[in-house]
Amino acid sequence: MIKPSSSFNYILNYGLEFLKSNSIENPKKEIEIFLCHLLSYSKFELYNSAEKSISLAKVNLLNEWLERRAKREPIQYIINNAWFYGREFYVNKNVFIPRPESERLIEVAINHLRDFDSPKILEIGTGSGCLSISLAIELPNSKVRSIDISEKAINVAKINSEKFHVNNISFKKLDFLKSEMKTFYNFDLLISNPPYIPKKDMESLMPEVRNFEPYNSLTDDSDGLEFYRKFSSDLPYILNSNGIGIFEVGLSAHPKDAKRIFNKIGRSIKLLKDYNGDDRLLIVKL
Repeated sequence: MIKPSSSFNYILNYGLEFLKSNSIENPKKEIEIFLCHLLSYSKFELYNSAEKSISLAKVNLLNEWLERRAKREPIQYIINNAWFYGREFYVNKNVFIPRPESERLIEVAINHLRDFDSPKILEIGTGSGCLSISLAIELPNSKVRSIDISEKAINVAKINSEKFHVNNISFKKLDFLKSEMKTFYNFDLLISNPPYIPKKDMESLMPEVRNFEPYNSLTDDSDGLEFYRKFSSDLPYILNSNGIGIFEVGLSAHPKDAKRIFNKIGRSIKLLKDYNGDDRLLIVKL
């Protein structure tokens, strides 16, 4: 445990060694994140600021954070913060943590909607709101609706929409898998990063994911394809004639399995690779 009178360098090194001893993969990066967040410093300021006194309250908080991280709680939940598409989103245990890989959905969506005057966008699975809010900001003339089964998740998304002063977005609590979607129509884009991990694979996930992220954000409690089946049946009346569906998909056989579901309804169905070279985006045009 770090003592209140400890020097900055001691705190930095202690945190690094503590995280390393608890098998945290990037201990240096994580102690830097903790300290930058704790002190409201940039990484440059962390190492170059002449004044680095840390109060008793902040030392105690850092000790608490380190203990929580040692139990494999994700750092994003500990500091209630996750970066996505160049912005800091508020997150807590009620929402799936935004991943850099999902930024590819935003790029593809913006590229498709660039020439639309006032595109209508529907997101299924709001979570933190990182997808729908990013699109609402990047496409200020758009009208965005976002639905989620979880009221707690929607509350997090509302915090983020207020944080970024987003006015062209609305949220609704709705169980997509059990709901008729025929009141949702004439959208130019349906976007979703749905729960796609097969139930049988849940136990093999890393503890940060398996033990802390919302179960309903990870799996459909089935084979990981339930949402795609519902998308395929709903897309014809959700989207207009020039509409497009953009969905994140999993790894291994999942992308091709998901793609096969849309064969009967899409005139153009393709998989796109993420930054790691994996097929992780499914694009469906009616």
